[in-house]
Amino acid sequence: MRVLGPNTLGTANAFLNFSLSFAEQYGLEKIPVGLVSQSGIFFGIINELRMLGKGIDLGNGCDVDVTDCLEYYEADPEVKVIALHIEGINNGRKFFQVAKRVAQKKPVIVLKTGRSKQSAKAAQSHTGSIIGKDEIWDALFKQTGLIRAHTIDEMSDLIKLFSQAPPVKEGGLALPPIVEEWEYIPWMLVINTA
Repeated sequence: MRVLGPNTLGTANAFLNFSLSFAEQYGLEKIPVGLVSQSGIFFGIINELRMLGKGIDLGNGCDVDVTDCLEYYEADPEVKVIALHIEGINNGRKFFQVAKRVAQKKPVIVLKTGRSKQSAKAAQSHTGSIIGKDEIWDALFKQTGLIRAHTIDEMSDLIKLFSQAPPVKEGGLALPPIVEEWEYIPWMLVINTA
């Protein structure tokens, strides 16, 4: 038997109308997004923003880890987009191999926290995560095809984009519709330089 936690808010699955969390649920919706979080606070924020259909809060991750959950969502036909909140990982080589494979099948959006020395210390004291240098993470994102989000707002936008837009063919260019007039100029720059 595998163990989730300790120090976890549990799991949630809107497709089954099921939650093992003691945290308040905000009307989970059947959207094709699976979240893995190493922080209960983050799990709660994403749940409140209604950006997940399925969620797993790892807590301290004494057994089940980010890589296990990534493989789980890889095989889940209801999950089209995977969102990860990562403070740190235990087995870098295995994570790299699995992430590279999964990112070829589904968009994997990652919010990597603990980038500064202060936040790395906080993460280590909170979940026991060893953070690692940000340059290493940048290289990992580039080599695996994981999509890095730098803020919760950016992660939210990327989740919406990838869960609602059709997949882009390799080598293609995707342009979201222009909603505001001020968005026209950056897109014209993209088109003119592509």
